[in-house]
Amino acid sequence: MSVTLNSSSGAVVISPDVVTAAQFLAADQSNATTTLATIPTFTLALGKGERMVANYYIHYNISAATADLTYRIYTVDQTTPATGVTPQFLRVVGGTLEPSGTAYTPNLGTGDVTTTVTTANTGNGFVNVRVVVVNNATTNSNLIFQFAPAGVGTDIVYAGSYVEYRRF
Repeated sequence: MSVTLNSSSGAVVISPDVVTAAQFLAADQSNATTTLATIPTFTLALGKGERMVANYYIHYNISAATADLTYRIYTVDQTTPATGVTPQFLRVVGGTLEPSGTAYTPNLGTGDVTTTVTTANTGNGFVNVRVVVVNNATTNSNLIFQFAPAGVGTDIVYAGSYVEYRRF
């Protein structure tokens, strides 16, 4: 069991050493424009100073060779309209199995991370992304997952894709 101190509230937080929640996509999500689209099911709320590990498991389809999957992970505040937030710490690492079956390691990054899975193929693929985030001490925010095709075509994130996460 993890025992930690939340620096923004001064409270001791006790967390079990297991995944504490998972959110599953109930229906396919498609995007036929190059504008990144948010998947609301995968939006995770972060309190001030809160820490989280999130694992995204994304099963997707690329309809055209020019429609490479682009995804973005970043944080915004909880206002409307939302504005970008700089967390105290955000790291993104991941791996992909693209439609030809080739393993691909996307750009790893910090902060606002946007990555394109480049392939000359069409069909189904899989993305596994791990995110570690420590929110700043002044703003409640949301961790956001977005996707879009990089060019002409349609990308689909299949139902059954999910995110599991643990606050610590």
